[in-house]
Amino acid sequence: MAGNSTNVRVGYAGFAYKAAVGTAGPTDLATAWGVGWTDLGLIGADDGVTESNDEERDSFYAMGYEAPVRTQKRQKTTQFALTFIETNPTILGLYHDVDLDDMTEVGTGAGIAFTQSQNGDVNEFALGLDIVDGAKKMRFWMPRVMVAEKGEVTYKGDEMVGYELTFQALLSSDNVVMKRMYGGLELPE
Repeated sequence: MAGNSTNVRVGYAGFAYKAAVGTAGPTDLATAWGVGWTDLGLIGADDGVTESNDEERDSFYAMGYEAPVRTQKRQKTTQFALTFIETNPTILGLYHDVDLDDMTEVGTGAGIAFTQSQNGDVNEFALGLDIVDGAKKMRFWMPRVMVAEKGEVTYKGDEMVGYELTFQALLSSDNVVMKRMYGGLELPE
């Protein structure tokens, strides 16, 4: 059995984009992320982009049999974990659950300030990811996500400050969890 070495991929570069729920995403691999999409900034190379797909299944057994006679998927959770190494207002807003509208400038160009409150609303938005390997691209678009987990932020002299965020895909109003596109592939004949 021979494989095809041109189908071996490396996630050499990754880009993440955020938009309001309901914002249209690209319909192909070549089109740029359009109006309303914000680039979230640099992603740390050490961790890259990690996808997890956790499924829970129920197993059904017949009397006198040790193996299940049927299984049924009960739920599936898709998450993407990224560590952003760029400190910018959008990432700070996602990490601290603060809308950009609730941030203020501290002097002209001197910085930003915001107040964190308790038990804020869940912030839902659309998320787009491009994973690039040379001329080949993988594109994932989730019309509705939330930040499900946040990692620790470390402030020290021999490390970059990083904001680890795990995004969980949610079902959209038109019954879509995710759209996936993989470049450089053809369907078998």
